Amino acid sequence: MRFVLLGTALLAGWVASAAGVSLPPLPRVPPVQVPTLPLLPPPKIPQAPPPPRVAPAPSVPHPAPRSSGGISSAVAPTAGSGPQASTTSSAARPVKVYRLRFSRDWIARTGPKRRRRTTLSFVLRRPALVEFVVFQVAPRCREVGRFRVRGRAGVNRVRFRGRIGRRVLGPGTYLIKARVTHARLVIVSRPNGADVKTARGADTCTRPVGQATTRTPAPAAKAKAARHRAATTRNKSQQKSQPARRHGVLGTRFTKIVKAVKSIPPVLFLLLAFAIALLALASLPMRVMPNSRTAALLAQNRAIFAGAGAIALAATMVSYVML
Repeated sequence: MRFVLLGTALLAGWVASAAGVSLPPLPRVPPVQVPTLPLLPPPKIPQAPPPPRVAPAPSVPHPAPRSSGGISSAVAPTAGSGPQASTTSSAARPVKVYRLRFSRDWIARTGPKRRRRTTLSFVLRRPALVEFVVFQVAPRCREVGRFRVRGRAGVNRVRFRGRIGRRVLGPGTYLIKARVTHARLVIVSRPNGADVKTARGADTCTRPVGQATTRTPAPAAKAKAARHRAATTRNKSQQKSQPARRHGVLGTRFTKIVKAVKSIPPVLFLLLAFAIALLALASLPMRVMPNSRTAALLAQNRAIFAGAGAIALAATMVSYVML
């Protein structure tokens, strides 16, 4: 406590002596006046000369889709047969058409204007001239005509009003085919949901369109369908009359094995386990023994263990045979 009080007193005296010492005032420095510089005018930026005018490249007019007779102006209608059809088929470039479909798969001859037309859309990977072949599949099976469309890369849309040139397609079911893809269109006299639903599944062609198409009369088609139904019914009745086959042969065999195992007395299993243990003990190598005393005991009695195990195994086999 004495040292603490002494140190505190010394610190207080030093602070008091430092406070009593007054420092001399610092001399004043006269202010320095900075001369004002005149403002310079902004520099003039030279203007770049105007670029030379380049003559615009001649624009290639694209055909605008105009509605004329149900097909756009890019469509060239052709007849179903004759020299004009052969010229058209030879001039068309082979191109693969993707996602050929109609915006609505039916049109009507009467009624509102929006129901008397539809839009045929397809996708091309490159600009090409696509040829479409129109087949009628109901109520007749025939090729109606062809028309061509100059398509561009991407999605193409063509307005279709049920006409090929000046030829008006009558009511029925039609198939518009472009190489390997096709789209189905139904034409009805009046917009009726029942008639459209019936015409969608109608097909009187016996072969795929595009091949040598033949027409089958309606009575013959009905007779053929009736014979097919009768044969199907007869096959089903024969299958029901036949006795059911026996199954589960593999399971039956395993069941017999399980029953045979259960018929063996448990004493035989114990005797078999004792024989296996004696034989395993007799065949153990010396290095697996925990100490030298056990190894010496095993070496001296190995023959006894082997003989006892063989006798126990033979007794088990004899007992099993005598059961």
